[in-house]
Amino acid sequence: MRLAYVVPRYGPQILGGAETLARTTAEHLVQHGHYVEVWTTCAQNPYTHVNEYPAGIEQHNGITVRRFPAQIHRQFNPWVEPLTRENQYLWVDSLLHSPQLYDYIADHNDAFDFLVFIPYVAGTTYYGARICPQKSIVWTCVHDEWPAYLAPTRELLSDVAGIILNSQAEKEFLEKTLRIRHPDRMVAGTGVDVVGGDASTFRQAYPHVPEQFFVYAGRLDEGKNVHELLRYYSEYQSRHDPHPGLVLLGEGPLGEEEHPGVYVWVSWTKAPNATHWQHAPSSASLHLLRASPSSCWKPGCRADRCWYTKTVLSPSVTSGSHRGGSTSPTTAISKGP
Repeated sequence: MRLAYVVPRYGPQILGGAETLARTTAEHLVQHGHYVEVWTTCAQNPYTHVNEYPAGIEQHNGITVRRFPAQIHRQFNPWVEPLTRENQYLWVDSLLHSPQLYDYIADHNDAFDFLVFIPYVAGTTYYGARICPQKSIVWTCVHDEWPAYLAPTRELLSDVAGIILNSQAEKEFLEKTLRIRHPDRMVAGTGVDVVGGDASTFRQAYPHVPEQFFVYAGRLDEGKNVHELLRYYSEYQSRHDPHPGLVLLGEGPLGEEEHPGVYVWVSWTKAPNATHWQHAPSSASLHLLRASPSSCWKPGCRADRCWYTKTVLSPSVTSGSHRGGSTSPTTAISKGP
C-alpha cells in the first residue's frame, strides 16, 4: 500500500504525542513492506512556526520526507475574540498552513492509496484533508477540548474517507458527545516501542539530580496542565522532606521559569529510561505507557481533570501503586493538594 502522512511538523526531535505517533507508525509501516512518504512543513517550534528546516526532500529511516515552507495567514486569539461561526473559520485560517504543501497534495494524491492526516486540530489537516476527501483519513487524537466542538471540525470529520481513533474513550466522545458517527471509523490504538536505558551512566552524567525524581515529557505550557503539575509539586515539597526531584523534558514558556527542585531539559532523550516515576498529563501519555509494561512496573500519576488519562489508562497504571502493593508518593500529586 502507498500512504502519505500529512503532519504539521515531523522528525525525531519534534515533541508531541501526535507527532510521535505519526513518526513511529509510519516507520513501522515501512518495516512491514508498505511505501510511506511524509508531507510536512519546515517548522519545528510549535509556538513560533518559524521555518527552521530547509524545504526539499529528506530520507529518514526508509521514509521520504517532503518539507514545504510554513505560513501563518493572520493572528487570531480565541480567548479574546468571540467564537462566532465566522470566527471559527478565521481561527482555522490562523493556524499553521503551507500553500505549497496544499498544491503538492492536489497534484500528487493520485499516486497514493490514502493520505493520513494527524492530528485533527492542525491547519494542515483542516485544509489538506478537504483537497482530496475521498482519499483522506484523519487520525484524530481528539480530546474533550473546545476545538472539537467547532463547525469546521464537524465538517472535517464528516467529509473525509475515514477516521482513526486511539481509544474507545475517543470513540465514545466522538459518537455520544460530538454526535459524529462516521461509517468508516475504527479504534486502532497506539503502539509503544519499549526501550532500555542505563541508570548508572545517567547518574554519572547528572549527579546533581536527586536519586529519585518524577519526569514529565512534552510541551511545557498550560495546555498540557504543566502549571498544575508545578503547583502540585510545590505543595508536595512542602509536605514531604526529603522529596523527589522533578525533571521536565521539553520546551515551552513554562520551561523558562525557575522552581526549586525542578530541572528542565529541552531534549527528552536524556533521562526517561533512568526514572523512578513518570508523570504524563498530555493526551498521548506515551512515556507513561512505556513505563507500564510488566517488565518496568513504574508507577505514574495523572491529574484527575485530565480527561484522556482518566478514561483510558487503567487504575493500576495511574493510581500510583506497583508490584508488591506498596504506595508510591505520586499518589499525593495525582489527587492534587
